[in-house]
Parts: sequence; C-alpha cells; structure tokens
Amino acid sequence: MRSSVAAILGIITLSFAIPANAQLGDALRRAQDKANKVKKAADIYTSWSPEQEHALGEASAAKACAPAKAPDIARTRKIARREAKD
Repeated sequence: MRSSVAAILGIITLSFAIPANAQLGDALRRAQDKANKVKKAADIYTSWSPEQEHALGEASAAKACAPAKAPDIARTRKIARREAKD
C-alpha cells in the first residue's frame, strides 16, 4: 500500500514539475532580457570620455576633409570609345 501511494505521489509531483519548469524558464528569460535592456540603456546614456570624443572628432574630420578622388580620365575615355564603337 505504501509503495503504491509513493508511486502515485511521485507521478503527481512530476506532472506538476514540468509545467512549473516551463513557467520558471520563461520568467528567467524575461528577467535576462530586462537586464540586457538596462545594460544597453546604461551604455547609451553614459557620457563619453574626452579621449573618446577627441578620437571621434579626428576620425570624422579626416573623413570630411579627405580630398575627393578625381575620376580616371583615361579610363573614362576608353569606356566612351568602346561604347561609341557599339
């Protein structure tokens, strides 16, 4: 009698354990997502150090002030001649 009661209790316990695990797993995933969002927000709203600002300014200025690449005149003429033949 005792072994059958223990077996029935074991089956009932396992039947509740699986759905509980699924619910807890979802809660843990949501908590991890919230933690990632908080970390991302902290990274976005943290002010830059003077060194980071200086490096960004130098890089953008170098890109903006770089001389424009002149077109290759010889290549352009070659293409124009080829198209004129066709």
